Amino acid sequence: MPAVRESSAAAEAHEANGTPAPRPGKNCAECRRLKVKCDRKIPCSACVRRGCAAMCPGESFPIKELFSERQTLLDKVKDLEALVKELSRREVRRSPPPSALDGLGLLGAAGARASFEARRSEGEEAADMLRNEQRRVQLESPHDDVEVDEELGDRVKNSGTLVVSGGRSRYLGGSAMPLWLSEPQGGGDVADTRPPSPTRSQSPNHPFHTDPSSSSIFGVPSTRRYAQAVAELPSKDEGWILVESNYRHLAWNGSALSRDEFAVIYDSVYANLNTDPKGFTDTCLAFQRIAMVYIVLALGTLVSLELPLDDPTGKFYFDMARQCLVNGRFLTLTTLIGVQTTSLMARYCSYAGMRSGTDLAWQMRGLAMRLVLSMGLHRDGQSWNLSEEDLNNRRKVFWEAFSHDVFLSRCWDRPTGIAANQYDTKFPDDYYIPASNYFELHRCKLSILVKRALDESLQVQPSPYSHVVEIWQSIVKAEAEVPFNLRCRATARAMVSRYTTQLAADAATPEPSRKDLKLTFQQHSLTLDYCAAVFLLLRPYFVHALYTFPEDPTHSPYADAYLAVIERSSMMIAMLRSIHSLFPLLSTRHWQFWSHAFSSAVCMATVCAVSPTSPLVTLAMAELESVINLLQSILSSLPHRELRKNLDWLLRLRERAKAKTLAARNAAANHESGSTEGEPDGPAAKDPEEHLMLVGWRTRLIELGEGRPQVNIVAMPPVELPPPPADLQPDAMLPMVSGLDTQPPIWVDMISSTSRQPLGDTGEIVQQEGISPDFLQQLLGAPVGQPFPIDVWPETNTDDFNQIVFDLQNFLG
Repeated sequence: MPAVRESSAAAEAHEANGTPAPRPGKNCAECRRLKVKCDRKIPCSACVRRGCAAMCPGESFPIKELFSERQTLLDKVKDLEALVKELSRREVRRSPPPSALDGLGLLGAAGARASFEARRSEGEEAADMLRNEQRRVQLESPHDDVEVDEELGDRVKNSGTLVVSGGRSRYLGGSAMPLWLSEPQGGGDVADTRPPSPTRSQSPNHPFHTDPSSSSIFGVPSTRRYAQAVAELPSKDEGWILVESNYRHLAWNGSALSRDEFAVIYDSVYANLNTDPKGFTDTCLAFQRIAMVYIVLALGTLVSLELPLDDPTGKFYFDMARQCLVNGRFLTLTTLIGVQTTSLMARYCSYAGMRSGTDLAWQMRGLAMRLVLSMGLHRDGQSWNLSEEDLNNRRKVFWEAFSHDVFLSRCWDRPTGIAANQYDTKFPDDYYIPASNYFELHRCKLSILVKRALDESLQVQPSPYSHVVEIWQSIVKAEAEVPFNLRCRATARAMVSRYTTQLAADAATPEPSRKDLKLTFQQHSLTLDYCAAVFLLLRPYFVHALYTFPEDPTHSPYADAYLAVIERSSMMIAMLRSIHSLFPLLSTRHWQFWSHAFSSAVCMATVCAVSPTSPLVTLAMAELESVINLLQSILSSLPHRELRKNLDWLLRLRERAKAKTLAARNAAANHESGSTEGEPDGPAAKDPEEHLMLVGWRTRLIELGEGRPQVNIVAMPPVELPPPPADLQPDAMLPMVSGLDTQPPIWVDMISSTSRQPLGDTGEIVQQEGISPDFLQQLLGAPVGQPFPIDVWPETNTDDFNQIVFDLQNFLG
């Protein structure tokens, strides 16, 4: 080594001259050259970090080679600059002079577009050349390969599932909610679920009666006059009672049309009951206004506590709104009222039909977004010098339609109606008024983050886990900025990762109250949206941790996601207990609270069944029992088929979870040993601080389950119910799937082994054989690939999509 030889020669020279030799240096040669601190190891950490460990301790970089490498980099930069200048000059030469552009008339517009497309294609080709050159330079770096491996090492494929049956297909994303995964495709429309109103004429000759179906929701325009449509309205005072019901019990969750603004439309409609509008355009606009009135009446009927659930009058008002909207030519004469009416009709579908109507609601949300795009609401109108009132109204309509479209699409894990980089509409001024409680502002801000999470989930090539964690932390940060008055105490007590004690949670949240219904529902709804955003984002990694480390999933690389999903599940169940204890009747009208709690309960049951030795089983079983008790308390008063099916699923899961837990305890008792197994190798073992943080988080979740007080469930008043369908009788729910003669649909599983391998090949469309196991099928004891006994529909529907296999891996992963 040159440095060693030089020091030896210097020592001999000093001995010959009789002068004392200098003390030999203890730092390595490269650290001395750079004048940095050296830890005096061989090799030292500084040389290892710089990638020159082989030179340590005696060698250092020659100055000449450093200048040579620098010159090479400078030459590459000059080449790139020359390439950019050449592309710029080429683009300028191809651009026509201003005089030529000025001379382009209407007849030459097509030629101008063709010339522009040609230039754009050439520019894109040149840009590709530049990107390839930049990529070549980057790949020549000696450290890029390490970074690429780190980014590719923690990806989980999440491509979704396709169901093919009878020439039809149905797609659901890998993070779609379980309530929608179990939904049959061929079910009837929400408006067909109840018999017709006995107080209304429903004959085929009725001027505005249509047979609703999910395939043609709007039907054909009617030739009847406007006066015949308004003649079906209730009295003004009776109708206003339903309007107040809507704005008190439902509109707290977002409405682009305030009560005062709607009152103007309502009064104008009733003031002109006997007057036909003049002209085609005025007639169409009048039909759209009355459609708005009818759909608000339908929503008020849905949530009115004075009327039975799913009163048929609401269906009649929905039909009237639908036909009036068609007669108003809302697809061509696009107005803000038309967009608002379409959005409210989507809300009616989701509330009236629960699962069966939500698929239709998602389609209508997409239609509303198409109308938004056709009206240019996605571009802020400030540049068009609109009045303050028009500008504010356009912004409110856009953000109401956009936010609800995002939240509903996230439940299905499907794309929204507009890309994240295709709108620039600002928040309306009304969102910043203190009287609004800032609920709309924070809900729309959250919709932007949920849209980002949804785009991440829908990517064909999965992103690194670090990107998912970044989105997760953005949601958590936004959640921490929610004002004090909009926080929910029940969920804060279950959020042990932030509030380590109940006193801390109570100090950071307001006292729940029945005095302000609107504020209470906004508190619970906003915290539900935040919890669902984290829950759906991290659920694929929760499954991966659970199935790869069933003994203790906290040793998985995705242990933080595993604990977060359990915590958010507990928070959503606590939210349901809280809102149901405060408003037991009205809470049953809002399906979103119950559907998310059902998803949480299934996750808790999965923890018990897959990881029965986990210390979190106590918490999971307690939360599962809580949801079952809630469903049992309302089942007698709500004649919903979906509730019966959901309760039966949870009861079966509970029995299987208890069996798995008991078997694990017996096995542990029979295999007592004095030795303990070592901790498995993993990220938790490599990072002590992170491991301690996760252990503390897990400990607080364990204590939450052990110290949870018993909550009294409010019993709902029983009502006289019709007997359940034949397929829901207790005998029909016994596990007799093996004797079914029906042919199950073909499941095309794009996710393959999602829950087992962070990295996998791109999925191809395959048949049912060779796919990952149907985990929930195994939990319930049914043969893999066969429909559930509770999903056996009447024989008339066996060729439809009414037989869908409930696959837990696709539901969770």
